[in-house]
Amino acid sequence: MLLRGAVSLSRQVRGDDVEVSRTDQRGVYGGATQAYLGDQVEQTYRNSLRAVVDAEFFVLPAEDFAHALRSWFPMPMHLLEGLFFGMRDSQTIVGELTDWLEEHGVGGAWDLAPILVGGGLDAAWLGQVKAAVGPADLEAARCAGCRTRSTPNC
Repeated sequence: MLLRGAVSLSRQVRGDDVEVSRTDQRGVYGGATQAYLGDQVEQTYRNSLRAVVDAEFFVLPAEDFAHALRSWFPMPMHLLEGLFFGMRDSQTIVGELTDWLEEHGVGGAWDLAPILVGGGLDAAWLGQVKAAVGPADLEAARCAGCRTRSTPNC
């Protein structure tokens, strides 16, 4: 927890270090954001927290923090677990569907994949579309589908 100073939260995006946020707000918390999950997940983090000026922190070991959260707030921890695993599964599916689109030459894969996944459509469904329209017309089918949903980047 930040007691004094300022910090920057950043992450690697396609090899570049991108600052996500910067703050000097006393009491801001960083680190061990998945500690409450214990050994259910690998305890590695995609973000880095760096002091950008001289700073002072209150540091609590992740295990102690996780124990306190689980014992003091059991129901919210249960809800957070569901949210964490649901989001992770969704990201995995969107990544797989994006890969399928890119492998088949469909433009705007990163924009289109979350929309398809949100609609319950998967790689098997896309395979049916490809079989129906043929590989040469897959991009045209994507554009037609986008237009019916007012999706950007068509």
